[in-house]
Amino acid sequence: MPLKGSRYGRSVAQMQKLAQARSRSVSTNPGLSETGDTGVEGERDLLVESSQSFQGEESLKGAEQQRCAELLQALSLEKEHSNALAKALDDEKKHVEDLSSKLEAERLHSQELYKSLRVEHRACQRGNQRKVALQEQIKALKAANLVAYDGLQHFTKCASQSVDNLLKVKKENAGLQQELASALNRAAEDTEGFGKKLKDAAEKLKASRLHVRRLQRQCQNAAIHKEKAVEKAKAQNRIHSLLHKGVYTEESRQLMRFLVQAGCAREHVGKVIQAVLASAGVTVKGNPSRRTVTRAGREGLLYSYIQLGHEMDDVASMTFSGDGTTHRGIQFYARHINYAVESKAPDGGKIKKHVTRFLGVHSALDGTSEQSIKAWKETLSRVAEIYNQSPLQKRTGHLLRVVDIFVKLAGMNTDHCSKEKKDAKLMEKEKTLAIYKTLGEDTILEESNEELLPHFTKARAKMIEAAGGNEKWEGLDAGEQADLEANMMEKLLMELGKNSFEKLSPEEKRILKLFIWAGCGCHKDLNSVKGGNKAMMDWWKDNGIPGPVPLANRDNKATLEEIEEDQSDSELTAAQERALGNTSCGGVKAAKLAGDILNNKDDKKGYHDDFRWWWSMRILLSLTPPILVFNATVRQLLN
Repeated sequence: MPLKGSRYGRSVAQMQKLAQARSRSVSTNPGLSETGDTGVEGERDLLVESSQSFQGEESLKGAEQQRCAELLQALSLEKEHSNALAKALDDEKKHVEDLSSKLEAERLHSQELYKSLRVEHRACQRGNQRKVALQEQIKALKAANLVAYDGLQHFTKCASQSVDNLLKVKKENAGLQQELASALNRAAEDTEGFGKKLKDAAEKLKASRLHVRRLQRQCQNAAIHKEKAVEKAKAQNRIHSLLHKGVYTEESRQLMRFLVQAGCAREHVGKVIQAVLASAGVTVKGNPSRRTVTRAGREGLLYSYIQLGHEMDDVASMTFSGDGTTHRGIQFYARHINYAVESKAPDGGKIKKHVTRFLGVHSALDGTSEQSIKAWKETLSRVAEIYNQSPLQKRTGHLLRVVDIFVKLAGMNTDHCSKEKKDAKLMEKEKTLAIYKTLGEDTILEESNEELLPHFTKARAKMIEAAGGNEKWEGLDAGEQADLEANMMEKLLMELGKNSFEKLSPEEKRILKLFIWAGCGCHKDLNSVKGGNKAMMDWWKDNGIPGPVPLANRDNKATLEEIEEDQSDSELTAAQERALGNTSCGGVKAAKLAGDILNNKDDKKGYHDDFRWWWSMRILLSLTPPILVFNATVRQLLN
């Protein structure tokens, strides 16, 4: 990098000394040019002479050597500058050559344009000459025909003006005639209208006078009518009738159902309605009896059955779910149906919404799977029967059958007990039979009589053969023959349905026979806890660990206290062995005891209310403790 304050990176002192050396060199060599400080060779000679002139000066030897190094550095910089200038000169030469070639091309282009311009100029001159000749010819022709043309033009103009004037006069005459006729018509219409308006005005004046008289009378009686109307409105608002023309209204029956659902006894529903409205200062007309409330509830049941029937007829598929329990030795089952129905969206459209419909809680004769499937069929038959007799079915025209419901059945949700598993298998079998039956019905409806005749003939022959032959068949009465024929038709439907099902594709078969059984996971969790507890107790025995303290009941405790510490197992009595076998220990037993004390299934045993009160006061929560929630599970584990 050049030094500051110098021309070529030299200091001021170096520049002064260099100037002195140059003056000495010029005095000894006059032929040297003043511009030699810019040349490379002149700088080198100057450096040599400067070094020779300062050899005798030992005191300045170090400084001069430093100046020599700086001059050499400046020399290298000058060389780099010279190279850069040479390179720039070469670039400029190339640029000049490019410009020269472009200039030559432009010159050739200008020559071509000049030639084209001359050709166009000559063509224009020739065109102007022809134009002048044509203009002279036109002037001669105009001069020859000018007089005749002027006369003809004048005559034509006069004739045109005459025709226009004649047409104008005719048009004005026709317009005047039309205006005159319309003016006469308007005058006649106005005269007639004025007469009608005058008559109407007289009638309106008479009516207005009568209306004024009525208004005056109404104003005089307005105060009296107002008082009567206020008294009538107050009397009507203070009276609410539950009946209309002797029949309880739909709103009244809905209110009865709501009160019963809320827990009100049926014989007190009418009293509750009267008491509530009486507190608001309203008198109630009508007092529904217990029988009336019961009938209103039955109407709600019928409404629910009609809704179930309509929805099951409309949906494409559904699933069943249910469970049972025993109460006082009687088996009860709760059943539900799950499917997707159309519901209104917030934007006014329709969306699919999954719902669960309750079919009710019904008692059963026993806990067998066959009885459970029979109860399902009876419930669905009841729903289909009520829906088919309803006005809604008459309006839609869709007949609901139990077999169609089973065809739409796609799954069942129960717990993991063997009875419920058997229910699901039997339900799947019912679905398969329903599929065969519907396919058989479709086959009978689609095929012709000629195609179905062999099947009927074969089935009838089998039926007569099973009955014992033609003689025994003829000996049967009409009722028995009808029953056998009905069984024959049912078997024929199944056979035709199976044949149609076998003709379907694998994908169609899979969709029709789709049936998914889902089991509750509670029993699986119970089994895992039970297995873990047993494995832990076995580990105590295998490893010789005493384990937790035995939690014996009152009777076993007295027997176990008789066992001495050093007494071996072989020395135990039968009563002691039985007491040890019936006594358990560990966390499961402790949880069961806590459940029996704090949440016993018998309300007359334990400390239920005291514990709940203590829990809410000490724990500051009104929730059921977890130990009470798992009490039933623990009881099943120990059983």
